[in-house]
This record gives sequence, C-alpha cells and structure tokens, in this order.
Amino acid sequence: MVGNTVRMLPALKAWQAIDPTVVVNSYDYQEDVVTARYWVAAKTVNNGNGTWTYNYTIFNLNSDRSAASFSVPSGQSIMSNFFQRTPTYHSGEPASMNNPWTRTASATAITWGTPDTYSAASPWGSALRWSMAATFSFTANSAPTTGAASLAFFKPGAAGEPTSLSLPGLPVPSCRADYNGSGTIDFFDYLDFVSDFSGNQPRADFNGDSVIDFFDYLDFVQAFSTGC
Repeated sequence: MVGNTVRMLPALKAWQAIDPTVVVNSYDYQEDVVTARYWVAAKTVNNGNGTWTYNYTIFNLNSDRSAASFSVPSGQSIMSNFFQRTPTYHSGEPASMNNPWTRTASATAITWGTPDTYSAASPWGSALRWSMAATFSFTANSAPTTGAASLAFFKPGAAGEPTSLSLPGLPVPSCRADYNGSGTIDFFDYLDFVSDFSGNQPRADFNGDSVIDFFDYLDFVQAFSTGC
C-alpha cells in the first residue's frame, strides 16, 4: 500500500488519477428529500484504423430507484466488440438480481438494460442498485465528440420526479455525416470524404466491410443527405 488515504470520492476517480484522459462526472437528481447521485467515468481509445473504443463505468452512489438501462447515442456508427459487466449478487440474494442485461440498437442509439420490470410484488430485478457499478464498452467507426448519454430508472418515482437522467459531458460517437468533426454537416464534410475515398484511406471504409468501394460512397451520400 502506497500513498495517502483518499476520502469522500468514489474509487473510479483513481482511474482518472492514473490516466488524465479519463472523464469523470457526477450527476444528481432529487429523490424525495435525498439528493441521489451517479458517477460516470468514460474513456475513448483511438485504435489507429479508423475505429475508436468507447469505455464507460457507471457507479450508483445512493439512488434507491436504481438504473434500469444505460444508453449512448450511436451517431449512425458501425459498432462491434461489445462488452458489459454488471454486478454479480450472491449469499442468498434473489436469483433475478443476476438476470443478464440485454443490448439493443436503433438507428440513433445503443442501449443496455435489465430485462426486468419493477413491481411492488417483485422488486428484485437486475437493476444497478446503490453502491454498485457496471461497465460497458464498444468499438465504433466514428470519432468521439462531447455529448450526452442517459440512464433510465428502474423503480418509479413520486409524482413529478424524472423517469430518466441525462448524462451530458461524456465522449460519445460523433455523427458520421459530420465527417470532419466540425459540429456542422456541410459541403466540407463531403470534400473531406471524397479526398479520403480517392486516396484509399482506411477511414473511407464507411460501411465497415474492410473494402473501400463505391458502396462506401453511396452510404456516405445517404448519411450526408439525411444527417443525424
């Protein structure tokens, strides 16, 4: 054991302490008279081949309502190498608390969530409960930008309380149509893609099939036309 004792901070802050590129944010909401808090740590890794790995750890400090799902905007990326690790309960806890989370994808987001639904008669689903953490990861062919992920609550709140919590300030995949990452979809994105496409650059493999061909051009034009 080396160094000083660290108080009043979650252990995931140690990740940031040894790697300053890690983003760590806290997110609060009001739960009756209690301020409930989640901590989220995130890091992206440039794989050097036109893809990036996105890593997230969510720590429920004291939310009794617990997290039922975690969602990240996809930016129309092609995604792979999915990973998740949620808590494993033991020592007589109800078996349903270990039901594996499932992954779903839409045109705009990827979501991990418990298959269980809360009820007063059966409250023991595999939600992310207080003092527990979960980790999620994926690879995407979109560079990171700063955006907002979100989580949905497992247990219903009182009237007027939120059903979900926005998690801004995290690295998320950028819109693929914003090819140059300027935050605006314009003709410069088209020109930059054509330049990479003509130069046979790895990033021009827009559809992720490991071949740079006219189908990549068609897919980019479609994304460029529809935006994100």
